[in-house]
Amino acid sequence: MKTIDPKSFIIGVLCTALFLTLTGAKKQSDNLGDILVNSITVADDGVGLGGWIAVTDTSGNEAIVIGLDEDGGKIQVNNNDGKLIAFLASDDNGSGHLLTYNADGRESAFLGTSVTGSGSVRTYSATGNETTYLGTGMDGIGFLTTSNKDGVTTGYFGTNKKQNGMIIISDGGGKARWGIDSGEGASTKE
Repeated sequence: MKTIDPKSFIIGVLCTALFLTLTGAKKQSDNLGDILVNSITVADDGVGLGGWIAVTDTSGNEAIVIGLDEDGGKIQVNNNDGKLIAFLASDDNGSGHLLTYNADGRESAFLGTSVTGSGSVRTYSATGNETTYLGTGMDGIGFLTTSNKDGVTTGYFGTNKKQNGMIIISDGGGKARWGIDSGEGASTKE
C-alpha cells in the first residue's frame, strides 16, 4: 500500500477549499439574503449631501428613499410608476412636513409647520386648489376654512382678532352671506 505524502495531502485540501470558496462566492451586486443587525449608520462620502438608502422593486425602481437633501433628512415614497406619492422632510426653515401627491403628481395634502412656526393641515382638489386649511394664522389664532373646487373660500370657523369665536359662510364667489361672532352674540345675513 502506498503512503500519501503529508505535503501533498495539505496542498490537496487547500486547493479543494480554495475551489469551493471561489465557486461559492457571490458578487457584491448579488442578493445577500436576510441581514440582521442592531444598527446601521450611513455616512457622508465627503462629496455630497450624505448617504442614502433606497428600497427598490423587482424592476429596480426606487420605491422608498431615505437620505438627505439640502434642507436635511427626508423619506420619499414612490408608486409603481416611479412617481412621488409621499414626502416626509425638513424644510428650509428647519421645520418638518409631510406631503402627499396624487397619481398625476399634484400635491393632495400637507401636514406640517407653517411659515409662522405653527402647525397646519391643508388638503387640495385633484386640480391642485386648496380645499381645506386647519391651523394657526399669522395672528396666532386657530381656524378652519373650507373652499370649493376652484379654491374660493366658502366657510370659516375659528377665532377673530378680538379673540372671539366666529363662523362665516360665503357663496361660491367668496362673498360672505352669513356669519356669527360669539362676542357680539348676533348673526348677520345678507
